[in-house]
Amino acid sequence: MQNRPSATIRAFTKTVINMIVLLVCVLSVQTASANILFQDDNFATVYSGGILINSNDSYSGDIAIQFGSALGKSIAWSAANTRFEINAGLDMGNYELSTARVENVAALPGGAGGLGLGGTGRIVSLTVTDSIAPGCTSPSCTPGTYSWNGSIWTALTGNTTVFNSTKIITVGPTGRDYTNIADGAAYLNTLSGGEMWVDPGSYPVTTSINLANIKVRGTDTALTTLAISGGGQLEVINTIFETLTININSGITAPMGLDVTYSAASNSALQFNQVDFIVGAGKVGIDNSTPANKPVTIFTFNQCTESAGTGNLINAVASSNINATSVITVINLLSTNPLKISDWPVTIIGGSNVVTDGTITTVPDRTILVSPGMNIQGAIDSLGANGGVVKLLIGSHDITTSILINYDNIVIVGEGPGTMLRAQTATWTGGTTIADAVIQVGASNGTSPRSNVIIRDFKMEVGPNIHGIRINGGVENKVLDMIVQSIGVKNTTRTGIVITDAAASAGRRFTATRNIINNDIGTNRWVDGIHFDGGTEGTLPGQLFGYNNNIFDSIISENIVAEAKETSFAFTNIRASGIFSNRARDLGWNTNAMGLFVNNAQDITVINNTIDDNNNTPTTGIILYSDVVNAVVIGNTIRGSVGTCSPPGSTDCLINIGINVSGATGGNVGNTVTDNHINAAVTPLQDNGTATKLESNYHAATADPTANDDIADGYGIGTLWINTSSGNVYICVNSAPGAAVWSVLTGGGGHTQNTDTGTTSNTFTLDSDNTGGNVDLVYGTTNNRIIRWDNAAGEFTTVNGGFNADTYLKINGGTAITGHLSATVNNVASPNISARTCVDYGTITVTGAAVGDIAVATPTPLAGGIETVNLTWTASVTAANTVTIRVCNVTNAPINTANTQTWRADVWKH
Repeated sequence: MQNRPSATIRAFTKTVINMIVLLVCVLSVQTASANILFQDDNFATVYSGGILINSNDSYSGDIAIQFGSALGKSIAWSAANTRFEINAGLDMGNYELSTARVENVAALPGGAGGLGLGGTGRIVSLTVTDSIAPGCTSPSCTPGTYSWNGSIWTALTGNTTVFNSTKIITVGPTGRDYTNIADGAAYLNTLSGGEMWVDPGSYPVTTSINLANIKVRGTDTALTTLAISGGGQLEVINTIFETLTININSGITAPMGLDVTYSAASNSALQFNQVDFIVGAGKVGIDNSTPANKPVTIFTFNQCTESAGTGNLINAVASSNINATSVITVINLLSTNPLKISDWPVTIIGGSNVVTDGTITTVPDRTILVSPGMNIQGAIDSLGANGGVVKLLIGSHDITTSILINYDNIVIVGEGPGTMLRAQTATWTGGTTIADAVIQVGASNGTSPRSNVIIRDFKMEVGPNIHGIRINGGVENKVLDMIVQSIGVKNTTRTGIVITDAAASAGRRFTATRNIINNDIGTNRWVDGIHFDGGTEGTLPGQLFGYNNNIFDSIISENIVAEAKETSFAFTNIRASGIFSNRARDLGWNTNAMGLFVNNAQDITVINNTIDDNNNTPTTGIILYSDVVNAVVIGNTIRGSVGTCSPPGSTDCLINIGINVSGATGGNVGNTVTDNHINAAVTPLQDNGTATKLESNYHAATADPTANDDIADGYGIGTLWINTSSGNVYICVNSAPGAAVWSVLTGGGGHTQNTDTGTTSNTFTLDSDNTGGNVDLVYGTTNNRIIRWDNAAGEFTTVNGGFNADTYLKINGGTAITGHLSATVNNVASPNISARTCVDYGTITVTGAAVGDIAVATPTPLAGGIETVNLTWTASVTAANTVTIRVCNVTNAPINTANTQTWRADVWKH
């Protein structure tokens, strides 16, 4: 700092003069010290040459002249300080001290600690360099005049540090402006703010420190720490913290470490850049200590973390003394240590890790939030060539001119149907060479295609004679999750969504997914729903919007078009694209309306679309109009209305043609139409194309198939034919043209053949899940002969019939039994059997018995029969058809039995 001008010195000198009184002393003749009391004496007429006090110097203490006992004002000589001291103000009556000077010092008083608040205002003249006193540590204070301001010495003359003059100070252990945060902040407070650069280290905060309008910048998050403990607290408003750690000890006296100051004039703002928080148990990082005045605070946390402690960074909304309307933004928090923000709503930019029960709004980088009434076009243009996101916030955004997107990488996104973009003016004229859409991407004449543009997730209300969305060429453009509603009468070509090629290049990789195209009232219906147009065919004047460079590799899926007057979905000059899972609802508001129109297309798939309901006008579900090659139309559902329909009074509103492979100029070649479900159509399928494959898994008719029902008609091998009159079911086993072979499978509800031949099936399963209880194979409704699996007994049995095993029978895998024979003979004549003798007792004829078969003979019990005496017997086949019973008497006496006993012989063959 330069030396101040002489006027400053004169003002200083005058101030010093006003603190000194000149005493006129006279010689006293007294020799003893005493106090002289003046009461009411009047010395006005007493001549005196002066008054001398303590003339013999015998008193060594302070000598005072006091005015008034109660008043107590004095002029005193201080023996200790060797100076005159006056305990009241002094008015010199504009006189000056001509020879007075400021106190001269070799070092600024107070040393490194300074004078504290009690020394505020002291002025000294430094005679040598001082590098110790506060304010002189970076660099030294040179000789000059300095004043103590309560925190540091400030220069009146002499040189001050560069940092002080630019409101930037340093804090560090040595060689810096200050050694602690409190002293640095106290100085910056005198300048209404500034910057504090803090060296590595841990800096205790044990008292309340005011950091209003101050930026505290550490060296690194891992190196610089503000350690808040005891009675420590940081009072913050419009405060910035950078690259440091804030450690809030759980033992602090206050409930929060950072106390947000309330300002009636403005909101509070806090910004944290690369700050790590440690919040002790039971404490909160940031709050306000005056509940009566809750500050509205704008919090910004950029790359901040909360690495330790169990406390919350901010209290829950209900218990916080921060105003509930405060805004919290978290930027680029990619750490695994999330900020704990209770239940506050948080806006996240660039992806972040935050623990909150509140609403999280994720905003990509380069995002502009647009509230209703803001300039949408201006927001888009401000993003420029680098691109970015324009987020339309909830509410109604009214526009009177097209929104033009003339940059790549632009996203326009809403917050769902609650975001509404309304274009209600009727002044837009329409046409293919002017801006006639609510949102238009690229130049309207196709000369400036844009790429990577996304329009997503809001509702559009579109007034008279305007397209909804129009994309003029480019690559990777998408329309997703939109509601495009017509609220005004449309002319002959107005379409909800139009996507074209460019004037000089093809359109590639377009996506239209999950959009709804509808209208508010019947008179405001769209003419067409969604167009993908890359052509300019002269046969379709006024119906196409493209430039004949084609569109390829695109996806059109899951869209709903309701009540379009003419065509719900139209595709011209497209290649290698998929059209699937779309729905055209409520057709036929104009005559010859179509659900899905395909023209000049190659290698496309039309899969799983639904086209339903008609309004009693001629309509076509799906039409391959002209120059469609190698398209696959599969699994689509087309159905008219049976019963009530519109207009009122009509009974049936049928689709005129379900699927039409047209014979229009140019032809359609090699297309496959298969497995579509067509109901309530006058003509389900019409094929005027070339080499169309009308393949189907089944066909229903009232007649049986013939040899001419062949592959040319779409009936490949394996096709089922159901005669709905007779109930017969046929399968095609040869589909050669003119020589098809159909084999009958069933008829009249039962099997028509006695045997099945040629099958390769290894298993025929009844009751495969074992839940049916008993399982019966029933033969004949009259005879009712049954082979039954008895589920309770766990065995097979027969009902109303026997069982004949024609070849053999094995039991549990044992030896095969090839036959069982049995015969009975009455009144077998038996001989008298001598003691200890064996004889042939009798024979039984069993036809079919052969020597070696197993035989068993059993008598019928009878009084005096063989079973009542001590005889044993065996049976064997002794000759063909003959079973011989042999009996042995093992006793010592002869035995005779009755001759009238009946015997039964059983023979088992193996």
